Amino acid sequence: MPKTPDRYENYYQKGIVSIDQKDWTMAAAYLVTLEGIKYKDAKQLYNYANAQKSYSEGNLMMAKYYLGAINSSYSGYCSTEIAQLKETIKNEYPEFEAKKAKQEAELKAKAKTEGVSIGMSQEQVRNSNWGNPKSVNRTTGSYGTHEQWVYGGNNYLYFDNGILTTIQN
Repeated sequence: MPKTPDRYENYYQKGIVSIDQKDWTMAAAYLVTLEGIKYKDAKQLYNYANAQKSYSEGNLMMAKYYLGAINSSYSGYCSTEIAQLKETIKNEYPEFEAKKAKQEAELKAKAKTEGVSIGMSQEQVRNSNWGNPKSVNRTTGSYGTHEQWVYGGNNYLYFDNGILTTIQN
């Protein structure tokens, strides 16, 4: 009578099939259940599947993270593909970082041209066209911290626990 595979063997095989089909989400779902059992490369393949998923979504930062979690001496299933993905990300990452920095700079520049609105944090206000106040009046009580930011031209901003609650101008 042939031995039927245990459920873990079944998960492992389904994880491998999912990798072959480039179904990264399903591969990760099957392989995550095997961590610490008898499949030594399950964790490596789980990280590879998540790296591929992140890469396909354009999230190079997460792809790099998952690839970094793969043992550098790993030589099992998909080791060639893992090495190729590492090389691809190594080459694309500087461009990704530059694009990300440019987007952040554009957002910050946009914020500088926009006014303030209720609910903004103090950092958001500082990054808006209001900038830093001329002075700050602070009151601390059992209810928290209340601040009045004083600007020129009889303009004031009021914060409760770091959140803009009132605009007076």
